[in-house]
Amino acid sequence: MKYGLMINILFGLFIFNLFLELKAIHGKFLGGTISWMVLQNKLRLTYRLAWEKGTGPCGPGCNIFDVGKEVSYFSTEIASLKWVDGNGTILHDVSYVLTSVSRSDMNGWEQGEAIFMAGLPSTPMFVRLTHIPWIMSSNTLANDNGMLETVIRTDLISDKGTSNQSPYSSLPSFLGIAHNCTSVIEIPAEDPDGDKVRCRWAEPSECGSGRTNLPINSVWLDPGTCKVTVNTAGYDVNSTYRLAVMLEDYVPYKVNVGSKQHRTGTALSKTPWQMTLRIIRVACDNTLRPYFVFPTLKDNARVFYSKDMYRARTPVHISYYLTTLKINGSLDFMISGPSFMKYVYESDDLNRTDVMKLSVYWTPKPPDQIADFQFCVWGVDTMGITSKAKCVIDIIFEYDYCNQTQCENNGTCRNIFDNPLESCVCDTGYVGTNCSQALQCHDAPCLNNGACFPANGPFICTCDREYTGVHCENRITACTSALCQNEGTCLYQPGSFQCICPVNFTGHLCEISSYTGMYVYVQTKQTTLFTHKPVTTTTKSTIVSSTSVSNTINHLT
Repeated sequence: MKYGLMINILFGLFIFNLFLELKAIHGKFLGGTISWMVLQNKLRLTYRLAWEKGTGPCGPGCNIFDVGKEVSYFSTEIASLKWVDGNGTILHDVSYVLTSVSRSDMNGWEQGEAIFMAGLPSTPMFVRLTHIPWIMSSNTLANDNGMLETVIRTDLISDKGTSNQSPYSSLPSFLGIAHNCTSVIEIPAEDPDGDKVRCRWAEPSECGSGRTNLPINSVWLDPGTCKVTVNTAGYDVNSTYRLAVMLEDYVPYKVNVGSKQHRTGTALSKTPWQMTLRIIRVACDNTLRPYFVFPTLKDNARVFYSKDMYRARTPVHISYYLTTLKINGSLDFMISGPSFMKYVYESDDLNRTDVMKLSVYWTPKPPDQIADFQFCVWGVDTMGITSKAKCVIDIIFEYDYCNQTQCENNGTCRNIFDNPLESCVCDTGYVGTNCSQALQCHDAPCLNNGACFPANGPFICTCDREYTGVHCENRITACTSALCQNEGTCLYQPGSFQCICPVNFTGHLCEISSYTGMYVYVQTKQTTLFTHKPVTTTTKSTIVSSTSVSNTINHLT
């Protein structure tokens, strides 16, 4: 009996020590992404990785003075992490230039970006980072088998005459959302050559054990808008979960990729996007979230940085203004942006005592830092609750060809790097340099088993009963006809819908202003601030020209 008791005690101690050892060696990875682009007949790969503060390449003691520096502190866990191709050839390690670090150690993070070049592959090329040591997460045992994977195909696309470019995105180092309520997460997905982007959940073969692990029936992903809706009623408080998504670009008509025909609506390439959710015990009230205020830039503004600006060493300068909340107080800014950028915390220009200001400065460094780069910023309060993102896309070594481009058939001019003939993003049903060419049935434009019929002008798709849209691209739900006002997000529920309202709006359709209690439909004016390029932005029917900011900090340039 005594021997049996002793054996049980020893076995228990063994298991306990094994648990402590696993916990001690387990990693602190928070998320990452990798995208690619063909530049000057080479392949440029750009990755961003996020770690719990002090556990990534920046190392212990990481702080704001390290931002803009190349860091390569490798602990035992991350020393073996390498980006490899499908043959196992090492392409790069996980060192990077630090782009963001929290001021506090509580819920702390670090994030960085790096670029590496490779030759153009003659066949589809897989690039992977495997055995990623994720931070401990709910619903998942400790493991070291996370993975980021992108697939590269550089064959010429028949409708463009150039190689495809992959979608890209910034990512928060983590997102803090309230427990026991519904939140909407917007993935800032973009495509550099104007293709449509959709999102889907990553498969285990694409993300390893780092796959999404949110409770079943608590999360919904809208493929077309790349919005994730999460209901955290059944989640563990003060816990972490993972989101693993793939961004895919496609065209809703028939094209040739190289010498092979590419099926309508199928992905041209895919970009991984993985991040950590933190569930915070706070009141379920959108008005308590930190949020950006005037004169912060409008969402997804696009600006241009010319060679002349580079010769003059004119920095990109973007300012963000965030409320400090009455209850929690606003603590920090979380940034996902290009390497070698710097930022400073400043007093509010308008002398508001409840507003924090962040100024971002970046002088691009060619030849690697040309073409599209995205900045995104999130506010983080003392509890770890994060705001919505504010993003800007800067096209480096480009001019504003839209001043001399006219797009037909409701096409929208959007400059595409190094290709002034591809400045029009066409409305549904049209293609061509100026969107002057109507798609026809031989272009196979109908998705989801829709039937195509010729018409005067664009084709007509007769859709299956579950789909709608010009290309039959949208699945019919209660949200199809729902009118959520004031930029509310519609969440489909069986037989019904729910509008998730932005800050300061309530009501079934987000029609009630929290400021006045009155039923309103607000058209907001926003002004975009840049040092190097005034930009005209449109919010609904109101057009506002941005102003320029001339105060540049010399020692940061």
